[in-house]
Amino acid sequence: MAQHVKKYFHSLQVEYFIARIRKAIYPSKDEAYYIRVMEHKENKISSIAEQNGLSSIFDDEEVESEYYNLVYKERGFPNFGKYMKETDMTHYYKDGVEVKVYSDGSNWELGIVESLDLEKGLVSVLFDYSSVSMEYGVDRVTRSL
Repeated sequence: MAQHVKKYFHSLQVEYFIARIRKAIYPSKDEAYYIRVMEHKENKISSIAEQNGLSSIFDDEEVESEYYNLVYKERGFPNFGKYMKETDMTHYYKDGVEVKVYSDGSNWELGIVESLDLEKGLVSVLFDYSSVSMEYGVDRVTRSL
């Protein structure tokens, strides 16, 4: 198989997971669009996999897990790489959404986003036990999807 086909196949699988996240974080009016994007990518991925005897995120749990872990990070904003748009972050950390804030190691607390300072990369989070929000770097704050 040609190198450019391998690269395209890889990119399609990454893009599928990014579309899945966008479907979850963008307003419901955009949901139909992201469903179409996901369906299109699934058809392309399945076709290339079938033509070339490859495993994909749709027929191999190990491959699915590999791509899932490549895009979804345990902490912080997902890895959108070159596909990142500024609106992705503003929708991911939209006011009022539930997030996990990691303090150290694997310890985390649930909170609600109060605001995002995109320039500084800080998210203000409000917790049940406090009336004052606290700021955290986006690398410590993960949205509950």
